[in-house]
Amino acid sequence: MGVLLGFLPSLSQLFLFGKRSNETGGIDWERMAALTGTGVKEIQAELEGQVYRTPEGGWETADAYLSGDVRAKLKTAEAAAEINPLYRSNVDALKAVQPADILPGDIHARLGASWIPRSDIRDFICELLQVPKGEVTVGHAGEIASWSVRLNYTAAHTVSNTATYGTKRMSASDLIEDALNMRVPTVYDALEDGTRVVNQTETIAAREAQQKLKDRFATWIWEDAERTERLARLYNDTFNNLRLRTYDGSHLAFPGMNRMGLRNNDLDPHQKNAVWRMLQNRNTLIGHCVGAGKTNEITAACMELKRVGLAKKPMIVVPNHLVEQWGSAFLALYPQANIFVAGKDFFKAGNREKAMARIATVFTLCTTVPFPPPKVNERSYPQARK
Repeated sequence: MGVLLGFLPSLSQLFLFGKRSNETGGIDWERMAALTGTGVKEIQAELEGQVYRTPEGGWETADAYLSGDVRAKLKTAEAAAEINPLYRSNVDALKAVQPADILPGDIHARLGASWIPRSDIRDFICELLQVPKGEVTVGHAGEIASWSVRLNYTAAHTVSNTATYGTKRMSASDLIEDALNMRVPTVYDALEDGTRVVNQTETIAAREAQQKLKDRFATWIWEDAERTERLARLYNDTFNNLRLRTYDGSHLAFPGMNRMGLRNNDLDPHQKNAVWRMLQNRNTLIGHCVGAGKTNEITAACMELKRVGLAKKPMIVVPNHLVEQWGSAFLALYPQANIFVAGKDFFKAGNREKAMARIATVFTLCTTVPFPPPKVNERSYPQARK
């Protein structure tokens, strides 16, 4: 491929050549070695820090490996490094990208938070009501986000449960269970005709008592040093564990691109990064503002996807009135490109089948079609669905 394009790609550029066009997207060391005439081990040594061998046995680029759930990846790498020192570099790199821990003061721990273990909820109830742990049972069904609180007979009839932290009509355990399930307590009175009416006085008293319990729990949860450290660690490992992937397309060369008229005679850094992101992912949203160069990004991405074998025939779908404009912009950036610009005339009555047949069978680098696409008989042109 390098010979055909008339240049010898650098090792960093060989990431594109080394990407297999399959769902795994693994790095093909043999292909890279064949393009450079260099041994696989020599290439791996030169690319140290840009690619990483994963404990699962594969290889990933640095931007992919050092993103996502980096806390889980660190634990896996540390376990692997204890067996094989080769993974020590993985550990060091992952430690450098760990998100800063959120401090306990910035963590909102409320009754009913799914990440708080039920054992801590039980401990809170026992300390609050001053009853033994064996007399309180807290259940949690995470699949349906449902909590339950059960007290044995002795604990349920303590003064602390029925009066101190409860009300005449609702016990403290009932109020805590409602809080765990994010329910606001409401007290009803039954009438002789079988209907119910809200008891405003008891309802207000129950809601005030529940709020006091919530406030007490928010303070209690961080009072013990060991519990604070444990829960803060649990919260950070569960929710503060992701690192967004960064995409660096600075190494892209874009063979065949006409750089006349571009700023600094090249794509801007943000445009190269966007192209690299499209090459790495199967779906990409480009949220740049108007005038940021999205047209050139998509055009360059189509050419690179075709060039490295990640796509057979890219298709750009645009509104009807922009088809010719896109075609002109595409050819301005890549004058030698063989593209099919399917303007409105191609989809007039009698021409639609010919247009779809050309899209399906004729060799083109890219196809630009209007949106919405025309309705055709797909059974007549099955290749158009590929």
